[in-house]
Amino acid sequence: MDHLSQLTKKVLIVNNGFYNARAAEACEYYGIETVNLQFGVTELPDLAKVEEALKNDSEIAVVYMVHQETGTGIKNPIREVGALAHKYNSILLLIQLQHTVFFLLISKKTTLTS
Repeated sequence: MDHLSQLTKKVLIVNNGFYNARAAEACEYYGIETVNLQFGVTELPDLAKVEEALKNDSEIAVVYMVHQETGTGIKNPIREVGALAHKYNSILLLIQLQHTVFFLLISKKTTLTS
């Protein structure tokens, strides 16, 4: 996420669980403007709502989601969300090993501010 802090546009977080919620917190921490599209932790993302968010906000440059929310076992529809991101000129940032990424981010930020 740290390298995304240079981003001048928004990140759409397709949020249906802990790791996506954690990504929203990390974006806020780094000052990255986000659209936090929330769904229930046992729900698949509603593709119509994802498309609506992208269609209505041309400032979204990145669509962020995890492939699988490990707490619930839900596998997110990455092909479909990727196609929507492409349709609206955004990129899909897909994370599989979410806990490792955020551990490194937290460690890096802690080290920099200590």
